[in-house]
Amino acid sequence: MDTFHQAEASAYGRARAMYEQGQATRLAQSNYKPPKQGFFSFAEYTRAREQLSHELLKAYQSLLHRPEPSDVQLSDEVEVVLGGPQGLKGPYNLWLLELYKDELIRHFGGLNIVETKLLPMGMVKMARKQRIKWMV
Repeated sequence: MDTFHQAEASAYGRARAMYEQGQATRLAQSNYKPPKQGFFSFAEYTRAREQLSHELLKAYQSLLHRPEPSDVQLSDEVEVVLGGPQGLKGPYNLWLLELYKDELIRHFGGLNIVETKLLPMGMVKMARKQRIKWMV
């Protein structure tokens, strides 16, 4: 979309320059007399772009395509904690960790947020083996 907006702004600039030089594109052969108030504003220039702009159609169609998944580029901090990208499964989890690593470091002092020595392993094993009914 940025490319479309830049192209639209440059097209407006070219059209305005041509108008100010008296070189109307399609109206050069006709008896058209341009109005005295000058060239129209950018808002007026873009008012009907949904119906008339071929470039906007191309940008819209490119946005409809599903992008190909790409590998997450892990920082050195995340690589050290994970011991390589195989520590977490899936690119989504890696992306989340990379996205929020600064906040995790700020809140927890590092990326190791679970102290394995403090976990009651008996409870964890029991929870994995059977369904627990909580009394509320």
